[in-house]
Amino acid sequence: EGAIELYGDLGRLYNQTGMYADALEANRRGMEISARLGGVMMSDLWRRRSDTFVYLQQPDSVMACLAAAHRAIDEGKTNAGKPYLHLMVDCTMAEIIVEYPEYFSARIPWAIGRLEEAIDTLEARGEDTNDAMFTLGKGYAMTGRGKEGIRLMERTMDRWKAEDDDEGTLYAMQGLLRRCRGIQETGRDVRRIRRGPRHHPRPPENRVHCRCGGKIPR
Repeated sequence: EGAIELYGDLGRLYNQTGMYADALEANRRGMEISARLGGVMMSDLWRRRSDTFVYLQQPDSVMACLAAAHRAIDEGKTNAGKPYLHLMVDCTMAEIIVEYPEYFSARIPWAIGRLEEAIDTLEARGEDTNDAMFTLGKGYAMTGRGKEGIRLMERTMDRWKAEDDDEGTLYAMQGLLRRCRGIQETGRDVRRIRRGPRHHPRPPENRVHCRCGGKIPR
């Protein structure tokens, strides 16, 4: 399992430097080892593979990777409970749906529901909910619940400030400004900030799709 972790970390490093083909190759090698071990950590590798396609602005490929992560949970060995792992993958899917509504507008209600469920689960486990909460706030704001969404986004920004997360705070400030402008000018949502994988460098105006509770157990 240590070798799988190393390939996952290597892929993350390649993503940070824009070497996306190398990131995919490192991920593939990790998957080869995982397959020999009965699929352990395979779902996490698929989630990490999806990060590269977020950088490449290919939402359909992101969702294909996350669908593969679901299959890996069903078919392979896992150290954590399968229902929990499925929920975490759905949480990541939900965040992509909210970030790319031009591709997935029909699925936004489903995304909101899964984000709500994920937040409840993560809070009960004492895990981080900030990214999921902020994305949920954006989802509310784009579905006629503007005031509720803004309040949730503001609360998440306050959490990031308290944690000295400068990246999160800046992302929240940008998102809130755009959200408020959209509500004031059109009464509807404005174009979302596209995000790259969490904790990685990103193009201007990008913030990651969140990792729902951080590094997930396998």
